[in-house]
Amino acid sequence: MSYTPLANVLKRNLRDLRKYIIRDYNEIEELQSSVKDSKIFIQKSQNKIEAEVISFLTKIKPNFKIIKDLEIDIQDFWLINIIDSNLNFARANENFGINISLFEKNLIITNLFYNPLKDEVFYYEKVTGAFKNETRIRVSNKKKKEESLISIFNYKDDSSLIYEGIIKKKFSENNFSLIESGSCYSDLSNLSCGKVDCCVIINPPKKLIIEAGLIINSTGGDFKAIELKDTKIFIAGNKFVDKIVTEMVEKSLN
Repeated sequence: MSYTPLANVLKRNLRDLRKYIIRDYNEIEELQSSVKDSKIFIQKSQNKIEAEVISFLTKIKPNFKIIKDLEIDIQDFWLINIIDSNLNFARANENFGINISLFEKNLIITNLFYNPLKDEVFYYEKVTGAFKNETRIRVSNKKKKEESLISIFNYKDDSSLIYEGIIKKKFSENNFSLIESGSCYSDLSNLSCGKVDCCVIINPPKKLIIEAGLIINSTGGDFKAIELKDTKIFIAGNKFVDKIVTEMVEKSLN
């Protein structure tokens, strides 16, 4: 099944940027062992990527505002995260990408995550479902703990570090294998196509919960947000592993 017209336009424009991003990435990779400070170069590269994305989104929907965080007083807008993760990009780690969501009447319609190094487009839409490049995707069907992979990502603060330690210890005691990519949207993309079986996100912002909801719903998974006194734990996964992990996390934090 092919993409929707909107997906094709977004994909084409992002792939037009790919050669510039890879050129800068290669330069950043060379700078890792250099005594030169790479911060200015990295910031210029990110600014250029952002300017190009804003330019083509403006052409697609001229009346839609383009924002980086949710705002109360607007209904129709693009929500963008130009580089997730900034640290991975700055250290020439391949787990990064561009994330774009479309909202109409304050409801999320579409989400897209593009990894330019791997040339992977993950596209999620309420009506048409989810795709990786041209292939329809769904979460995995793994049921056994010893076969499962769990990703964990923490929007760190003092309290969340404590919870992260408790959760990791519990997973280790129960023979779960953990991975940490450093990129929350990469983790969700891997979940959506079955490369990991569950994502645990500590202290996610509201915008990410909304985007993750579309990603998980369109790929056949489950999710739950556990509210604690000073921290929120977001858990998403296939219907089997998600249930096991959620129960385990709830018991370990009570």
